Amino acid sequence: MSRLFLACIALLCFPAYAHNYHHSITAVEYNERTQSLELVHTLVAHDLEAALIRNQGKALDLGQADIEPILQRYVDEHILLKTMDGSKQTIAWVGYEIEAQQVRIFQEIKDFTQQPFNLSNTLLFDLHKNQRNTVNINMAGIKLSKILSATDMSIDAK
Repeated sequence: MSRLFLACIALLCFPAYAHNYHHSITAVEYNERTQSLELVHTLVAHDLEAALIRNQGKALDLGQADIEPILQRYVDEHILLKTMDGSKQTIAWVGYEIEAQQVRIFQEIKDFTQQPFNLSNTLLFDLHKNQRNTVNINMAGIKLSKILSATDMSIDAK
């Protein structure tokens, strides 16, 4: 009887133990109307919060009033877009929203001339070695998707 009980407990605990998959999604699209390159990053809230706590070295909460500059600084350190000639592009902060267990972060490059570029996305790699960041690009006939990892942190859009 005790073996059956232990087996049932092990099966019930398995899904919680097995959930060790860390993933984010970045959508990159060119907006013809505004001539801007728009970036939307979707991350799991508790993973992002843990990364910010580690980065700041103190307790914090995504709901606190002064979180936006902390969040912006973290994202700015982990998202880099360069044109193929090596010119770093300035990515403007638009804002963020928290919905259920996800955080969506909005950025843009205004007056973006559609041209090939390299996007580096290292969000949460400092927290999880097995972090995966999917980047989806939709711009001027270019439709790409790539899963980035700690050993392959960028995508070329050309």
